[in-house]
Amino acid sequence: MRVRRPAADGNTPCAKSRSPGAARRRGLLSLRDAVILAGGLAAAAGAGVLAYLVARNLAAAALAAAPAFAGTVTFLNTLID
Repeated sequence: MRVRRPAADGNTPCAKSRSPGAARRRGLLSLRDAVILAGGLAAAAGAGVLAYLVARNLAAAALAAAPAFAGTVTFLNTLID
């Protein structure tokens, strides 16, 4: 089996680049989106824990956490703009 060498195009890898020929990767979420989702998860966890401590029912805790997440995400989305 014979491996072909890539054709030279005159470009040399820059000393600053991580790897030669690799394009810069974009993140899946922007920093704003990550902060909003993290705030929503923190609020949902807090509401879920407090609801579980009061009701001692996992379903009630989940039902309390879901609107807390949605409300916090909506609030932070309008606040952080």
